[in-house]
Amino acid sequence: IDCAPPPPPHPTSYIACADMRYTNVILRAGICFILFTATCKAAEQCASPGQVEDTTEQEMAEVNEVGRTAFLANAYRVLSERKASSPLFYDAFGHVFLNAFTQKHIEQLGEYSTIIHEMGHRTIWFDTKVKEAMAKGIAQIVLLGSGLDCRALRLYDPAVTFFELDQDSMLNYKVEKLNKTLGISRYPSRLIRGNYVELDIKKALLEQGYDITKPALFVWEGNSMYFTPEKTKEILAMVLREFPKSEIAFDCLTKEVSGGEPVTAETEWFWGMSYLFTSQAGVSQQWEGPCDAAQYARDVPFEMVEQSSLFEIAERFRSRDQLAELFGSYDRFELTQGWYKHYLYLHVRSPSETRTG
Repeated sequence: IDCAPPPPPHPTSYIACADMRYTNVILRAGICFILFTATCKAAEQCASPGQVEDTTEQEMAEVNEVGRTAFLANAYRVLSERKASSPLFYDAFGHVFLNAFTQKHIEQLGEYSTIIHEMGHRTIWFDTKVKEAMAKGIAQIVLLGSGLDCRALRLYDPAVTFFELDQDSMLNYKVEKLNKTLGISRYPSRLIRGNYVELDIKKALLEQGYDITKPALFVWEGNSMYFTPEKTKEILAMVLREFPKSEIAFDCLTKEVSGGEPVTAETEWFWGMSYLFTSQAGVSQQWEGPCDAAQYARDVPFEMVEQSSLFEIAERFRSRDQLAELFGSYDRFELTQGWYKHYLYLHVRSPSETRTG
């Protein structure tokens, strides 16, 4: 696994050494060693490229407690742009969560290794939605099921308040690891610990300083495929009812890739990859669904701001040449990633009469 290389020693280290040419050799060597050691101490936050921590019982206990899917999703996100000549984003924080478990998984991907780019395209869409919200003055971003993503750090803006809802084990591990490894003692997000499906989300957010009179963007990334359509609609309706000035960005799978239809040539690659991912993540291969966006809009109800497939998103953010570079050829991108057309990304908001009422 490629990890961000450690920074070189500070230039003053070399200057100090050069200026000591007339001093005692032993003293010079000792001071240079101290300077170099102090500089490189910070570099220990990340292993050199190709290196990760060895698996230990404690590490695997952490993986199992936090959730394997969170570690795998993070690994895909961190690695997705490393080999692109024109990266869409750079995750400078997620490398601290890479470990032997994720390395072994990446090595076993084989022909499915391009799945990491799915996470890159997914990430840039959600990042763009957050940036667009900020640009139009939305200063509250709520991350439902935030996982190990460090969006509050990656997109940090002192004028914007991030709120994150996830399990105790997830959030505790994230902030403690960032503090221990990178020295980030104050994670810039207001954390709400617990299962958001069981929490009184409105009460929890208000207790953390959420201003219900102001607009917000709720980011619900990589979650809905673990819920039935009924539960998904229930969560969407709750957010839009309790927070009428809010907007929601979320993703979902259609029936073609959620078990509702027979495997086709277009979805065959997806199901092979899905089996490998879910078997190692310890979740059911039978994704919940299907997502029918038009039916959701009627039942919830909501107003559609944007509906895009992951295929459209990939082609929006990358040229054909760039996709060919990532996937070996553009034809291979079309052949193996045809399932992208059945992975939907929706940006929705309350109906106009609710927002103004």
